[in-house]
Amino acid sequence: MRKLWILVLITVLSLSACTLKKSPESGQSGADTVPEGPGADAIRLGMTYDDIAWTDGDPRFQQYFNYLFCETSDGKNMVAEFGRESQIIEKIEVFPAVQPESEAFSAIQEGMNLFDVVEKVGIPTDSVTFGLATLNFDSADGSVFRITFDSHMCVIDVCRADAAGA
Repeated sequence: MRKLWILVLITVLSLSACTLKKSPESGQSGADTVPEGPGADAIRLGMTYDDIAWTDGDPRFQQYFNYLFCETSDGKNMVAEFGRESQIIEKIEVFPAVQPESEAFSAIQEGMNLFDVVEKVGIPTDSVTFGLATLNFDSADGSVFRITFDSHMCVIDVCRADAAGA
């Protein structure tokens, strides 16, 4: 019986030691930290969807069709575009972060591409339509604007989508 208790004690101590391993980055126990994947600065031309799988579920990244939106470590807006056929990142553009006023959305014109839109009004917040290529963008005053795109991700329409503008 005594041998059984010693065996149980050794097992419990071994298991508790495993859960308290230190994270090399933070010096804190693994149970207390949430690991962070690489940031936007790790995104490079030629990467595939598999290469950036670590962005899945990471709130710092938004993927929409063949585009990836994120903020760089220095606070700029980045857009990466995957080739439709190649499925590798073929284009990356970085823009200064903006907090557009509602008036800025009047500068969005039919035919502008997604990169031009992000340059003027920042990274989209979400897309809530089914079957339409639309993205929502927030303005500094809290208004939400919905921009509709064609199959080439060029602007078709801009409208105010929040309750005040509906």
